[in-house]
Amino acid sequence: EYCVAYIRLLKERTGIDLYAISLQNEPRFSQFYGSCVHSPNSLRDLIKVVGKRFEQEGIQTLIFMPEDVQSMYHIRGYMQAI
Repeated sequence: EYCVAYIRLLKERTGIDLYAISLQNEPRFSQFYGSCVHSPNSLRDLIKVVGKRFEQEGIQTLIFMPEDVQSMYHIRGYMQAI
């Protein structure tokens, strides 16, 4: 819901159609403050839910994969799951 609202608000206030969005920056990186860590399967499931909402709302914004600054090996697991 947050992503849908953000994309709509951006369009309303600036006239810009957001081309693409990443749902999670560095999905394995754990912060000392409240944050989110995603496994490959949980990120895949999140993308499915948000993608479906975008489709229902007619939002054309693409969803792109996050990066993982710690290792290309780890990001492969996310790409394979998705």
